[in-house]
Amino acid sequence: MLCNYALAINHNFESWGDYKTGTGVSSLAQPVIAALYNTRQKEAALLYWTVKSSIGNKDAFAGNIYMNFVKVNCEKNIYALKSSGAGAKPDFKKFWFNSLQQGVVIFSEKADDNFSFKPEAFTSITDFKKPGKDFTVILNPSHFIGDGRFANNGWLSELSNPVSKAVWDNYAAVSPATAKELNVN
Repeated sequence: MLCNYALAINHNFESWGDYKTGTGVSSLAQPVIAALYNTRQKEAALLYWTVKSSIGNKDAFAGNIYMNFVKVNCEKNIYALKSSGAGAKPDFKKFWFNSLQQGVVIFSEKADDNFSFKPEAFTSITDFKKPGKDFTVILNPSHFIGDGRFANNGWLSELSNPVSKAVWDNYAAVSPATAKELNVN
């Protein structure tokens, strides 16, 4: 009721993408399936809205706009780094299709060591609770079904909690010392 537009977006299985997963490692993602519904990839919509004046016909939406963006990014950044060494430079089209098939491109790259921890970033946090004699209940969403939006997917309930290993259950985690103090078994 509060929004003017509702934009249905593709699932990740229906989308293009590129990821830098580490130093010297880039991954390319291509759609596994065609879009099941009348949806668009969110990056494609944002890209269209930001560059529509330079497209020509601003009413026409090209479904492959983000795929072309990923391809150009691959050519300018990944392909340029990969083919900058000695030897014959492979054809980009062949490189593109091979990279999509492999899913990962590994190239030599120097790690960026120009970063440091800034402890002053934590000085502005003032809502820490001071220790007291009272108890606090902390409610956490499920690691797998989130706040309940995915509760209709039974398979997610089969996954165990990474710490407690509990499945299909809600529970209260209480330390042994606190349980003894509260007289709880």
